[in-house]
Amino acid sequence: MATFSGFLDPGGSRNTALDTSSYIGGSLSSTPNTFQDSVGNLDTSDYYKFTIGGSSARAVSLILDGLSTDARLRLYDDSTSSTPLQTANSGGTTSEFLTRSLNPGTYYIRVDSVSGSSTNYNLTLIANVIPTDNGSGNSTATALDIGK
Repeated sequence: MATFSGFLDPGGSRNTALDTSSYIGGSLSSTPNTFQDSVGNLDTSDYYKFTIGGSSARAVSLILDGLSTDARLRLYDDSTSSTPLQTANSGGTTSEFLTRSLNPGTYYIRVDSVSGSSTNYNLTLIANVIPTDNGSGNSTATALDIGK
């Protein structure tokens, strides 16, 4: 697991988002990568840009923790839509989790302060390959034995 901190402000829009590929060496992978920063009254939103490479979908997990006040986690695709694909807002200092199957492409994460109060945070990004053939077979004769 790699942890990154002390980088330039991630920016308050998709146009100024911090490109995670510069830090992690390319597309997201199964190796957890954590970005540490803060949001608050003067810097209410941080955007991160990441890429899913390859030719098949990945199970992407985003974890926002280490909160001292309420913060929200949002996932956007590369379109110009202002509607997030998914949002996590558990409230308070509870960790936020998003897990979603994403096709290859570019995506954005937004971390924002809910109340305007300042909070540090840890944002962890992971992308696991989704197996296309788990050996389960297409008939009872070739079914995968998962035990008793």
